Order: sequence, then C-alpha cells, then structure tokens
Amino acid sequence: MNDAGRFLAILFGSILLATSVGCSSDDPLPNIVVVLSDDQSYPDFGFMGSSTIVTHELDRLAREGVVFTHGFNTASTCRYSQMSILTGLHPAQWNARKNQLKRQGVSLREGLEIQAFLTLPALLAKRGYVSFQAGKYWEGSFAMGGFDSGMKGDDWFKDRSEYGRRVAVAGGRSLELGRTTLQPVFDFLAEEREQPFFLWFAPRLPHFPHDPSADDLAPYEGLALTPSARLYYGNITRFDRVVAQLMEELARLELAKNTLVVFLADNGWDQLPDEQRPGPFGGPRGKNSVYELGYRTPIVFHWPGRIGPGPPIDTLVSTVDVFATLLDVAGVKAPPDRVGRSLLPLLTRSGDFSGDFLVETTAKVRPPAWSPDKKQVERASFLRTREWRYVWLEDRNAEALFQIGEDPREMQDLSRMHPEKTRSFRKQINAWKQRIVRPYKRASDPGPKP
Repeated sequence: MNDAGRFLAILFGSILLATSVGCSSDDPLPNIVVVLSDDQSYPDFGFMGSSTIVTHELDRLAREGVVFTHGFNTASTCRYSQMSILTGLHPAQWNARKNQLKRQGVSLREGLEIQAFLTLPALLAKRGYVSFQAGKYWEGSFAMGGFDSGMKGDDWFKDRSEYGRRVAVAGGRSLELGRTTLQPVFDFLAEEREQPFFLWFAPRLPHFPHDPSADDLAPYEGLALTPSARLYYGNITRFDRVVAQLMEELARLELAKNTLVVFLADNGWDQLPDEQRPGPFGGPRGKNSVYELGYRTPIVFHWPGRIGPGPPIDTLVSTVDVFATLLDVAGVKAPPDRVGRSLLPLLTRSGDFSGDFLVETTAKVRPPAWSPDKKQVERASFLRTREWRYVWLEDRNAEALFQIGEDPREMQDLSRMHPEKTRSFRKQINAWKQRIVRPYKRASDPGPKP
C-alpha cells in the first residue's frame, strides 16, 4: 500500500471509530466497569515503562485500548479522589456544596454526605443501567451512593472503635474484594438481565498490608530490591492477577465485547526500588502528599472494536473528565455544575480537547519538604502545564514551582527564579476556583436534597 492508501485507511478508520463510539438509539448501550487500584504510583506498570514490575493483564488492556499517560486525581488520598470519580466534583466543589447545605439547615455526618449529591450510578440509572458496588468505597452504604446493590451494606457504621470505624467507613466487608473473594461480583455478572450494567470494582490492592503470595513474589526474586519494594511490587502483580480474573469472567459470560472497562489508580505511592518504605503511607512524595507522585495516574479505556488500539495520549486530563466521558458514552447529560469534559474527542480522534493546563485541589495532607513548617496542610492547590507544576499551600501562603519534565520528583524549587510565572499561575488558580464554586454561592440548589 502506498502512502496515499495508508492515509486513506487511517482516515477511514478514524471516521468509523468516531461514528461507532457514541451510542445511537439503535446501538446497545455498553456495560461499564470502573477498575481502581489503590495506592499505586503512575510509573509502576509495565505499560508505563517499568521493566521490573509484572502487570501482564493491565499491559494487555493498555495495548488493546487507549492510555492517557497524564491523568490526574483530584486528591492524593482515596476518599476524595474516589468521590470525584463518583460525582464528577472537585473537592472544592464538594466542600462548597456541604457549606451550602448547612446554610439551608441540612448537616450530614462524615460518610453520609453522598446522599446530597447526584452520583454516576444514579445518573446512569436514567438510561436503564443497573449498578453494583464492590471493594473500596467510603460513602455510606451502596444505596446511599445510588447503587442498586453492592458489598457495603447498612452495617458499616456499627463498629465504635476508631480503627474499626475507619475500616468500616472505607468499605467494611467490601474490602475483602480481591483479597479473599470475587464471588459477589461474579454473582452480579451472572444475573440474567436485559439492561446494561455499571460495576464499581475497587480491590484494596496493592494497598498496605503488602502481603502477596509466593507466586506473586516470584518475578522479583533475586532482584536488587529492598524488602518493602519487593512486597509492594508483589502486591501490584497480585492486583493484576485479580483484574485478569475479572476479565476472564466477562469473557466466559460473553460480556466482554460490549463492555467498556476504564482503569485508573485512586492515588499514588512513593516506593523507590532501593529504599525501604515500611508502613501504610510509603515515602513522603506519594500518598497523602502535595507531590505529583500522589496524584498522577494512567487512565486506560478498553472497549473491543469500539476504542483502540491506539497510541498513548499525553494530554493532561482529570478524573472528573472520566465521569463526563462515561455519561457521554451512555448518552446521559451531566448536571450543570460538573466541569469535567468528555474525552471521546480524543478517544475517537474526532476533535480537540485542548488540555494545555490543569488545576486540582486537595485538603489535609502531609507537609512537603519545602513547607515553612511541618504542620498538616489544610488547603492546597496545584496547576500543571506540560512543562511546569506550581504548588500553592493556601493555608500558609507558601508556594513552589518545578520544571516537572526535568524534575519529576520535584526536588528543585524554581519559584524565586520565575516570579512572573508563579503570579500568573496563582491568578489562574483563583479564577478557576471562583468559577467552579460559583453555582453554590446562589440560593438555588444544583443537586437533590437528602
């Protein structure tokens, strides 16, 4: 085939892909599965360039689908990041909405606020989706979050001990998913139904405790790794094996062909191969930090015959864009206060997304090395461009600027060398934040009352 022929083939394929992804009234709606890993750093996948870590199944999904290499969570801890995936809201919006409810005389305890928000399963239900919650999930019972059924019932709040309460709030018995059982998910998938389904699949893996089996540790025997690195890598391979079991069951039930699987991590982790990182939080630049390692995640879209295979996409995207994309695929209109944008133009190569910079917010994290004090950070924002990452600790008026491509671990603060950039970036953050919380300043209520 000559160059002209190859060009026409690529063009035709792109047009066909673009017209086939969006579901018309005659197309069957796709099943949707969101797969979340828990506490995993963005470089720690085979498909992201690791030559050490074994992730055969995730590599296959990435190879057959489309990977966004520069995805970002809205927080570096699981609850707020999962909340954004479930609701399409940034933490600043979530908090503004709670304050709005308080002004209206509505106050909900932690873990019950989800009832005041429109969620992804509730919105998909408008198109006839049935939904199931499995694994890590903070927001009350499955029913409170809009799921039809799930693993986390109404008994999650009965444990009164502090540790027991936190485990219960994070999922309770639902945290057994992938560690001891997959049967509740398999039972849900086996149900005979005519409606499409939405599955929330969030094993507490590779999350601490890092306790992989001997088989999962085998690929790392004899390598120059610290004990904590070997155990963490083993748990990543363990998670990959769990995902393979899920995909095998979808194939066995002949569901895989019309199922869109989206994979991402809920927050990052800091574990270098030559450093010992014992304990539940890893190193200082990952989970519960303001560093990029805590936020960034690859995002994989896999839908056989409809999306991909395609080259990796390095556009800056947010997990609230995943929320918007799934609604777009299902033909559901997003609520007006959601600011995420559908990624279908990028997935289908049918339009421009213009993701030149990205702003995210977080709350209550560990102080970075450059913080003027070592107190917990209560409010922080960051702005990311292709070249720069600007971090602003709002509660102590401290800032840092990193040339992120050259300095991925954010070791050298360049804010004093580029004061014009820091002023511009801070101005952009303020404008962005004012825009996204504006709907909650009005008396009108953008979401349903609990």
